Amino acid sequence: MKELILRYFDAFANLYGIIPMKRAYRIIEKQNPELNLTKEQFAEIVNEFDFPDKYYVIWSEEEVYDENADDAPLFDKLLIAEYVLTFGDPEDYERLKFEQGDRPFYVPEKDELLKYADEFYSERTKQVIALEDYLKDDLGLTNYKGIVDDFSGMLVIDDDEPDRVISELKRMGYPKFKEFSSKEQAYKFFMLYTNLRNHTRKHTHRGHTPFELDDCYEVDGIIENCVLSRVETPSKNGKCPCGSGKKYKRCCGKE
Repeated sequence: MKELILRYFDAFANLYGIIPMKRAYRIIEKQNPELNLTKEQFAEIVNEFDFPDKYYVIWSEEEVYDENADDAPLFDKLLIAEYVLTFGDPEDYERLKFEQGDRPFYVPEKDELLKYADEFYSERTKQVIALEDYLKDDLGLTNYKGIVDDFSGMLVIDDDEPDRVISELKRMGYPKFKEFSSKEQAYKFFMLYTNLRNHTRKHTHRGHTPFELDDCYEVDGIIENCVLSRVETPSKNGKCPCGSGKKYKRCCGKE
């Protein structure tokens, strides 16, 4: 039973970032009725745990602000992913709590939920595959799977500004990728990246995707002004940078 509870805790940290221990208990108890796990048994087991190698803590909110705060009952505590508290500053904690708000928790069936005990697990969605195909076929990158894995991992915990996304793509795609060759190529990338973002399970959405909670981003003027305006449009009579061999005006520049 102890090992099972620890697997759940790993999954909760990876899928939610923050979860109240009351909610954690209810999920475990509901998905494992054969255990007949009472609150008292759960508290006794968890209070005996030591977490030296884990990437989360079980703290009261008072401990977030003062590690020397008096201990609180287990069901007044939260399971908090370590990255939220990395710098000893409660600002990241406050931001995540605010963004989570009263959103519902995404609670899949037991087998699927426990897959998230692996910190590297993520669903292989059609949005993941589409961005991989673009990086491989349009940009000619060989490490396309690793790049999308990194993007997915970043999106779980945060939303990067377009400039930061471009910087990461340059870093991970070096030396093959240095710049987008056209506005169309850049726009296609951000369309696919935004689709990935909208279908990634995020801590801010308590494990839901933005799409599931009707909170989708769109490729809008912010991205166009920030990124696409810096990509030079080729001559209409010049070769199209997409590699088709056609003139730009008869290919990606067709009006």
